[in-house]
Amino acid sequence: MTIAEDGTITPHADYPNCFRQDKLLFSALVGSLSPQIVPLVTNASSSHEAWQTLAGTHASLSRGHIKQLQYRLRQLTKTPNQSITDYMQNIKTVVDELAILGKKLDQEDITDAVMHGLDQSTYKPILDAIHARDSPIPFNELHEKLINHELALAQQAPSTNTHQPVTVFYANHQSNRKSWPHR
Repeated sequence: MTIAEDGTITPHADYPNCFRQDKLLFSALVGSLSPQIVPLVTNASSSHEAWQTLAGTHASLSRGHIKQLQYRLRQLTKTPNQSITDYMQNIKTVVDELAILGKKLDQEDITDAVMHGLDQSTYKPILDAIHARDSPIPFNELHEKLINHELALAQQAPSTNTHQPVTVFYANHQSNRKSWPHR
């Protein structure tokens, strides 16, 4: 904010521009974070401080952070209202975070994590087919098979749509009317 020259303190001419630039960087940084992470940096006084907080929290190679991610991977399950794509994206995010920290999982471990989080009765045909394979299934191929199974399940489900075309509605109501004598 200030410059100390010869014992005198004077305002720095570039401070307003630097302050504005830092606030823009801070806003961009916060905008790129997931909602769960934002509270970690909201009290930071600068973009540098926010970055340091994030680096210290999420980029450290601590054993605890790796264990937390491994636990999170084991706990991921596909909920009934969640799409396969969202579920697989959640798995991939954790797997990628572990890889960044030096704990790269092999394909079989990733497949096991995916299959562990699926409803065993709903996805039984796919799970049986994957277990019967001699070689590990690549992530993208597993994703494709699960999407196809999800589509097949959606097509088998009874339609809850009670909408009838207007012509059917009109015809149904016409037959229920009493006939009036012609005048």
